[in-house]
Amino acid sequence: MNPALSTEDHTALWEAACQRNGFNCLPIYDLELVGLTGNIFIFDVRFQNPDGGIFHLGPCCGEDPSTIPPQAVFSYRVLELSFEEYVVLDLPVYSP
Repeated sequence: MNPALSTEDHTALWEAACQRNGFNCLPIYDLELVGLTGNIFIFDVRFQNPDGGIFHLGPCCGEDPSTIPPQAVFSYRVLELSFEEYVVLDLPVYSP
């Protein structure tokens, strides 16, 4: 999405994702550990809107809201690399 940015410039890539590319980089409202597969933790996460409420992702691109309900819970995988090192494997919620 950002060919002008270096793939090594993680800060600039995150900034572009959150400010220009449609990703919703929001604070976590709450989360629940729902599974563990090997060294991958699986969480259900809800995010917080700027007004303090819970973020909902509505239908996209002309889809019928009566057949596609808003989504408030998003699944995220976290890989444990070592005792104190973890990596989130999934991107923020995307809104085209």
